[in-house]
Amino acid sequence: MDLNTPGDHAKFPPRTWASQPSFTEFYASEVKRIVLFVYKNGATWDDAWDATQSAFVGSFQRWDGIDDPAKYVRRAALLNWVFEVKRCGGVRGLVVL
Repeated sequence: MDLNTPGDHAKFPPRTWASQPSFTEFYASEVKRIVLFVYKNGATWDDAWDATQSAFVGSFQRWDGIDDPAKYVRRAALLNWVFEVKRCGGVRGLVVL
């Protein structure tokens, strides 16, 4: 079933998937790097894994529209952790403005 309407490709050109990694390959290659990134920014290991997992869930739901998956997931994971810290009122000396 084609959900495109005439002119859709002019506004939203189809992406070339030949050059894009599949989500599973991307997850396998990047998950540890992103967890480490969040951890090095002050999260505990558990919090870093939780924030990263949430970021991957969000990226999977938007996978077709993400141009730079590594950048998107890294930023989302860090923001997930920061929002969790704010929600809980701070952690381990992190100053939340």
